[in-house]
Amino acid sequence: NALMDREVGLTRREVNLIMGHLERKYPDGTFDVNDVAHEAFELLFEAHEDNLLQLPLNEQAAHDVLMQTFQSLDTEKTGELAVPETQNGLFLADLGLTGLQTHALLGLLADLNVSVDYGAFAEYISSWVAQILQGTDLRNPSNTVANLERNALQDQLLTAFQKQDPKQTGTISYAQMTDVINGFSFSPREKSAVLSLVIAQANEEEGVSYDIVARTAFDVCWLQQRLGLDLVE
Repeated sequence: NALMDREVGLTRREVNLIMGHLERKYPDGTFDVNDVAHEAFELLFEAHEDNLLQLPLNEQAAHDVLMQTFQSLDTEKTGELAVPETQNGLFLADLGLTGLQTHALLGLLADLNVSVDYGAFAEYISSWVAQILQGTDLRNPSNTVANLERNALQDQLLTAFQKQDPKQTGTISYAQMTDVINGFSFSPREKSAVLSLVIAQANEEEGVSYDIVARTAFDVCWLQQRLGLDLVE
């Protein structure tokens, strides 16, 4: 669970690589956390240097993986998927993206309430996936999102969410979450990226846990700026 935390920023492939190493070296499950942290760094450094993770480092390879995954989810062969299914497909494609990178890409969707033509979407984002994996064309982003610095945005979002949660359950409805987010000065792409964080954990019966949204909203929007996704028309 610690390795999968969004704030750690590891991809599924990286987590699987580390877990495989730990299971082989420490079969009894007992290890020193500090030693493992050092081993994990060395392991990941070597893996990326030699492309042992077998990442799709060009646009066509990324496109092919995306299409195969989306088509496997499209059981009715309509050529479209709901946004949650599209989001799930991006994770299942296991392209070597972190959770925040995936949400940043989902911010390219103009409308999160309609079905997605996944063929067009795969075509649209393949070049971005390749650029992310190659580490190219990265910008120096500003230190603000929605006209607020990181801590200020986190605190103000959390306060606004808590006002919608008088019983202090830690969750509110998707509609309440959307209303709060609409009250901030997010750009359209930033708003889509933040809402994708909400959709990822939306549960009609239990509501949405707002703590992680408040903690990661700045990060996903900042990443959009760094990748230049906020400039895409």
